[in-house]
Amino acid sequence: MAAFAAEYRAPPGWSVDGLALMAARSAVERAAIACARSRLDGDDWVGALDLLSADTLAPYASVELECGAADVAWADGVVVVARDDGHLGFHNWQTGAAVAAPAVAHAGSVRAVARSGHRTVASTGDDGVVRRWDLREGSQRR
Repeated sequence: MAAFAAEYRAPPGWSVDGLALMAARSAVERAAIACARSRLDGDDWVGALDLLSADTLAPYASVELECGAADVAWADGVVVVARDDGHLGFHNWQTGAAVAAPAVAHAGSVRAVARSGHRTVASTGDDGVVRRWDLREGSQRR
């Protein structure tokens, strides 16, 4: 039986659209949860990336995005954000700061992203295509 242990609530008007667990790789690092959230602002979606303590769900970093965020994944110390502008965003898992320019990933919105290896993620979007990305190369793997 599961027992309720902790809670994170998105700010009013925001939806939580994706979660990814980042396990601690050493005794010094903390386990974390990346949280993608979005809200409608007039006719446009805006998003945010929140980084939460895995133990308490307390936010320790938050980054506002200029577009909606549909999902998140973690690989090789990088949080990858599926964005509704067709790009993937790349962020530091400790601070939320961008570590690279967003990459054009799909025609239309990126709907999902998932870890597909130690240093790779897979994404899919409105175009119906699944792509695999190598975070070391900063490019799509064929």
